[in-house]
Amino acid sequence: MSNYTEEMTDTMVREYTNNPCPETVEMLAEMFGRSKKSIIGKLSREGVYRREVYVSKTGESPITKVEIVSNIAEVLGVEVGSLAGLEKSPKAALRNLEKAVAGSFTIKQLVWNDNNPEDVHLEWDLKNDPEYEPNVPKVSL
Repeated sequence: MSNYTEEMTDTMVREYTNNPCPETVEMLAEMFGRSKKSIIGKLSREGVYRREVYVSKTGESPITKVEIVSNIAEVLGVEVGSLAGLEKSPKAALRNLEKAVAGSFTIKQLVWNDNNPEDVHLEWDLKNDPEYEPNVPKVSL
């Protein structure tokens, strides 16, 4: 025995297909006196429910630091392992570095500390970059 009649199911599928959003699910839950989870479950079984895609505060698809480092390694043509530890840098700094290696803005200079070979910094010219974040620290390689 089903919790929903064929007519209820047809109405749910039609309404949700016409306007696939959380508000429609809420409206259907009120209309049929069911919980939102029940409506979502039924729409899922009918093969029409699409969950909302999460986006970050900036409106972009979320990406992990590891994925950013992987992208950087790919553009540079090096193994991801050779950039070990870079994923611990602040995300904004990694995004800036990713843009730099992709050609979004120009690397001004590579600062190398002879006393500490592991201390390498990139400095870039960001003045014309609309997404420039002035408080982002230098990226250590």
